[in-house]
Amino acid sequence: MAGVELPKQVVVPGAGLTAAGQPTQETVERTMTGVYYAQEHGAEKVIFSGGHGVLNAIQGGSTEADVMAELATDRGLDAGVISFDRESRNGFETFLNVGSLLEPEPTTVIAHAYYIPRLQFMAGLALPDMDITWYEAMGVHTGKAKAPLNERFMRLLTRGWMVGVKEGDTDALRTRSNSMLYVFNHLGVIKTTLTSTVLKQHTSVEGKAANLPPNDQDR
Repeated sequence: MAGVELPKQVVVPGAGLTAAGQPTQETVERTMTGVYYAQEHGAEKVIFSGGHGVLNAIQGGSTEADVMAELATDRGLDAGVISFDRESRNGFETFLNVGSLLEPEPTTVIAHAYYIPRLQFMAGLALPDMDITWYEAMGVHTGKAKAPLNERFMRLLTRGWMVGVKEGDTDALRTRSNSMLYVFNHLGVIKTTLTSTVLKQHTSVEGKAANLPPNDQDR
């Protein structure tokens, strides 16, 4: 997409950390795509979003946002363009929290293609007036049309959980999101099922560089 004029501010939601505190493969891919996007399209602000979400194998320690930012700067992203959302635990909170960090202008959100439909639903409730360009994270899932089974389940669950919440009603949305997170975190069988179906398929950064988009030094 070189030469195409795309938004200059970017949001990169995290996708979990491993038990060793390393980014999952999907977190790495989104981060590296963010670096590529920033270098290719001259992004002026890159917001890494992620606290200690339900998909983190451990709680505490560095947030997803900090881990992603460190990985991105190691890959050559200018630290001066980076902003942090260290509080979000899911996609709803990402859009609720980054609103105050964004300028009132078009924004790009980077995520895997199979996850984008659920993010679009979340963004539509939290920030219905946001002008968003959706940009596919490059990696092992690139070009796969069919979402994983667990993601299809999460789409249905997310929509069902938010029935009755109106667009832009951030108070109701945050309350409903909190209740969802409470259930995921306190009903062990649900959390175990989610983390085992999601995290077990992902790896940390080691050995996966070939699947990542190039940075300026690689071209």
